[in-house]
Amino acid sequence: MAFNFAVSSKVSDQPLTEDETILGSINRAKQAVKESQDVDIGLGIEVGYHKEKSGNYEMFCYATIAEKDGNIISSCSHKFLLPKMYQEVLKNNEEMHNYVDEYYKKDNHPATQYLAKMIDEREPFIIEAVRGIILKYFRKEDF
Repeated sequence: MAFNFAVSSKVSDQPLTEDETILGSINRAKQAVKESQDVDIGLGIEVGYHKEKSGNYEMFCYATIAEKDGNIISSCSHKFLLPKMYQEVLKNNEEMHNYVDEYYKKDNHPATQYLAKMIDEREPFIIEAVRGIILKYFRKEDF
């Protein structure tokens, strides 16, 4: 049986480092296990941003599985270099979600619309991180 509920990441709403992002996913996974007596594992997901070597921000997602016995494993999605508009938003310490509609309106080119949707919904990052953690989790039992 699966349960789905919101739990706190205990990190900022917009994590701006890889360490904070992975900690958010770990905290969510641990909290999910604590919230229910009927589960053996909890899955935590956290999307975040960090500066790459040249100082520009990348977007990515961490997924973590925490077991009741305390074992924890995590997986990271690919990292995506954000468009210039979002670079400025993050460098000005503003929240990304406040600018999503503006990016959608930027132009109607299919590539721009695809990027806007990807950044807004974060779906490709979440899917990749969750897929990675599920594969790691079941693979560990093979050894």
